[in-house]
Amino acid sequence: MVNKVYLIHRRDDFRAESQIVEKVKNLKNLDMILDTNVLEFKGHDSLESLVLKNVKTNQISHLKVSGCFEFVGLLPATDFIKDLGITDNNGYILVDENQETKIEGLYAVGDVVVKKVRQIVTAASDGVVAALDVIRKIR
Repeated sequence: MVNKVYLIHRRDDFRAESQIVEKVKNLKNLDMILDTNVLEFKGHDSLESLVLKNVKTNQISHLKVSGCFEFVGLLPATDFIKDLGITDNNGYILVDENQETKIEGLYAVGDVVVKKVRQIVTAASDGVVAALDVIRKIR
């Protein structure tokens, strides 16, 4: 689908299964940029480049790109709601079968909710379930 993919990773090793890592390393259109964090996304009407920082050398660099698929760890980014009392001990949001939290009218979907499977298809499904519940309540 694309001519070039950059895999930017903050360490020099991976926690994924070694067989998968080896397959990825052997992709001809993939360049790995290791020991590096993305500091900034730059562009005007669309993404044009990334500002990168090597965590070992502190060197800052720029990489021209036209798209980005982010994946940053397995911890939910829910600090902004921690005082609402709707998360478990790991920071995941507790919801009912309609994706509604214990705060009426407040829904949560996707990888931030308590669930066993975290895939884009389950996140999309969560969104549909929540949207249909909202429509039902409005009617």
